[in-house]
Amino acid sequence: MPSTGPYSIPGFRPAAVYRMPAQRVTSRKSHANAIIAIVLVAAFVVFAVGAVAAKNRQIKEHEAITKQSKIVYDHAMQISKALGRLASDPNISDPSDSSDSDSVAETVASYKSSIDDYIEGYVSTVNNPYAPSGNSKDIAYDLRFMEYETLRKAQGFFDEFDSIVEHANWSVRLADTRNLETLNSTLGRSPDKWKDTADAAADITAAMKHLAAVEEDLTSVIADLHSREEQASSFDTTIPTQQTVMTASQHVADTLGVAIAYSPDGGASECGVDALQASEAMENSQGFYCTRAGDRTNRDKFYVNTAITSYPDVLSHLYFLATVKHELSHRSILITCGTTDPIIAGDRDEGVTSAYAVLFFGANEQVLNSAVIPVINNPNESQETRDAAAKYLVDDQGKTIARQIHDERKCR
Repeated sequence: MPSTGPYSIPGFRPAAVYRMPAQRVTSRKSHANAIIAIVLVAAFVVFAVGAVAAKNRQIKEHEAITKQSKIVYDHAMQISKALGRLASDPNISDPSDSSDSDSVAETVASYKSSIDDYIEGYVSTVNNPYAPSGNSKDIAYDLRFMEYETLRKAQGFFDEFDSIVEHANWSVRLADTRNLETLNSTLGRSPDKWKDTADAAADITAAMKHLAAVEEDLTSVIADLHSREEQASSFDTTIPTQQTVMTASQHVADTLGVAIAYSPDGGASECGVDALQASEAMENSQGFYCTRAGDRTNRDKFYVNTAITSYPDVLSHLYFLATVKHELSHRSILITCGTTDPIIAGDRDEGVTSAYAVLFFGANEQVLNSAVIPVINNPNESQETRDAAAKYLVDDQGKTIARQIHDERKCR
């Protein structure tokens, strides 16, 4: 039976219908997925690299701030320790017996206390200055604050260091002042030019090094002084003639390296004393020793008072030799303590000085006391005069204090 559909028409061919092969469709989907995967992987890699880089930056920043923390902390501690040594150093204490006699030590201690507060504040924030914990930026801020305040206080301290040295009166106490001059040169540097605690620590450490050299010089001077005192103690006489008394007195002075000089006005010219003191010296003093802070002029001189009415007869009295030893004991106490009237002596510095002369110069205690006991026991003298004489008396208390000054270098 003949076909009736379209294909039954002779010569008719329908248009071909294109269909993508199944394999190629699958391939294109695979390529898209691959591209997406590559993009994701690249993004992950970029993110991972960025994260690693950020982490590395954090690590480097923390390493850098840790290194800086250690350096600044060490310098701050170096400054604090230097101030601590200075505050407890008896050689730098104000030698005067004024009401503010502790001002030097207290001033240094105050600077140290402030610096310590800043250091402790920093440590409490970061826990360990050698391995600080916390955000690097926060650590850096706290570190800068601590360094700034420490530097500011260190500058304030260094500005006053030269006055501290002046208080110690080393320029008079020392025999050789070369190390002192080096110290003063170091102290002449301007702390305003310090950029950080490293600069501060360097200058303060250098100053402390030169200070230690000065103190070694002083220790040597005192050791030599004690040796000379012992030698001088052997020169004495019981024969009251001008020749024997002056010969013994000259031997004592020569042994100590002291010149005997003569004053016609009771010390007014040599010591700068006022007219009233000079007048009293003219009337009462056979001789005297005097120095002024920072002035070496009279360091190694003993003055005979030629203005006294009994001059030159006094040169034949045994009391004159005792006076020489008493006055040179003033010198020994000055070299040891930086002043002739150390705080430890209270208001009895003259009695302590006489006790020193008895113990370490071989002065005759009976002769020294013979000049004051009659005044103390004289009811016709005013109480003021009797009290003043009592301050010159050699007694056990004075000897105890004199031994502390000589043996322990205890001056306050």
